[in-house]
Formats: sequence, structure tokens, C-alpha cells
Amino acid sequence: MKSLAELRLASLLMVFLLAANPSGVVHAGDAAPMRFADHPLSGRIFDVKRDAFVDEPELVERLRGIRLVLVGEKHDNDEHHLIERRLLDRLVDNRTRVVFEMMDESQQPLIETLERGDAMEVIRDKLSWTDRWPWPDYGPLIRTVLERGGTIVAGNIDRERIGTLYSGETGWLDDDPRFASHDVLGHAGREAFRERLYVSHCEVMPRESLDPMITIQTARDASMAHAMLGNGDAGPPTRSILVAGGFHTRRDLGVPAHIGFLDSKAETAILLLREAEPGLSMPGDYDEVSTASADYLWFTPAAPEKDYCADLVQGE
Repeated sequence: MKSLAELRLASLLMVFLLAANPSGVVHAGDAAPMRFADHPLSGRIFDVKRDAFVDEPELVERLRGIRLVLVGEKHDNDEHHLIERRLLDRLVDNRTRVVFEMMDESQQPLIETLERGDAMEVIRDKLSWTDRWPWPDYGPLIRTVLERGGTIVAGNIDRERIGTLYSGETGWLDDDPRFASHDVLGHAGREAFRERLYVSHCEVMPRESLDPMITIQTARDASMAHAMLGNGDAGPPTRSILVAGGFHTRRDLGVPAHIGFLDSKAETAILLLREAEPGLSMPGDYDEVSTASADYLWFTPAAPEKDYCADLVQGE
């Protein structure tokens, strides 16, 4: 019989897995000011491969020539959503598919009802949008894609699939082409994934309890990779842009690894929107540069401080 602490951890794990936005409720439009706006890197874009800074117009021009562009955000950062909107406005046309982590497969039929001239309120109603992902953050991105004539694709798996994976029913992953890459990380990759999840979830949940989360996260990444490559369809779009959390866009553990499995010749560009940190004043001070887990880092002010671990720690 499980102890009360074990039951609480299991319950908290399911909250993380089923919540579309696990990062909290702070979102664009909240009054708290951004932090570290005067950081020396804030607003600058660093090209990891060339070890040099680039300006925004140059970055946009480079991204225009890439078939698969992955944009990694911190979900509750106002600045990240503003940057994403600018990028989508400049990169999207009628040959562009935009995949959103924030929408799951159950919403795809609703997406198909959207029209280019739909107002924000109409789009929200048609999508039956919930507050799991704050509409002020993502509504403008969706509308921008529509206005530019792009194709919108839901990248995430639905709650029913999450529930089956959490309960240990994983056999169907091998039977669905959409999840052909679900095991791409192998044992070493899963262990690296486990450690990062352990740290990012406040070092409260026992490492061995994270297996369902690893399986679910890799299934999500497999789904987003498959969507970026067209879901097996031979449709008009020739380019794809992914909007997702930064962890999903990591070259070693996220969607890029799945893309590489599905299409080894696919050309990708990974842009990570990275909050600047006090005491880290050079690009090389950041892990994403030393590990080359992204191609570009766009440094931004940090979102208002919030203790996401408080509820977990209080339950210990």
C-alpha cells in the first residue's frame, strides 16, 4: 500500500502531465515588471556556430532559408511571446506550416474551421480554448499565422493519450507511425532526460517515479516532429515552424532528435529565447552554448519571479 507521501507525489506528477501549461499562471499582461532588462546580453542574439552576435534582420533572413525552424520559449515570459509574434509575421506565408505545442490533436478538427479574417474572439470560440494556455499569450500568435496565410497544426498529444501512457499502456506507440521516433533517445538519453526533469521539478519527485513523464514527454516530442515533417501528408506547405517550450527544442533531447531519426537530411535551425541571468554576462557562460543544444540564443529579460516549487516542497 502506498504511503500518503507517495500518493501525493503521484497526484502532483499527474498535475504536471495533464496541465497544458505547467509553468504557472504568470503571462503577458500581468503587472509585475520583467527582471534584468539592463543585463548586458538582454536583447542580443548570439549565433552559437559562428561564435558571434547577429542582429534581428540578419537572423530573420537566415531563418527564411531553413526548412524547419524551432523556436523555444519560456512559457510565462511576455517578451518571448512578443518576439514570436514578430518572427511569425516576418517568416510565415502560404507555404508555411506552424506547429504549436499549445494545441493537441483533439483540436485539429477545430483548427480546420478557422478562416483568415476571423477576429480574436471568433478564433477563441472556434477552438474552444481553455485557460490552460493563457489566450493573451497565444491568441495573437495564432491570429498572426492566419493573417499571413499559414497552416496551423496541433503538435501535442491529447489528455486521453497522456492518461494511457501514465498508466503504463505504451504498446500503441510502436503501432502508430506518428510515434515512430518515440524511443530515439535510448537508455543514455532517457537517463539524461530523467536528471533534467528531476532538477526542473524541484528535486522532490523520486527519480524512479519520473518514468511516465519521460515516456509522455518523448511521445509529445515525437508528435511535434512528425507534425513538422507534414504528418505524412504531401500538402502545399514546404516549411515548418515550431513554437514550443525551450526544453522541447533541445538538439540532444527534444524534437530535433526525433526529426533527425525521421529524416536525417532535414535542415533545422533552433532558436532559443533565453532569459538572461545575473552573473552570466557572456554567451559562453550559458549551458546551451557549451553544449550547442541550440543554433541561436536570443537573450531577453526574465519573467517576474515565481516560486513554482512551493507547493511541492510544502507537501514534503
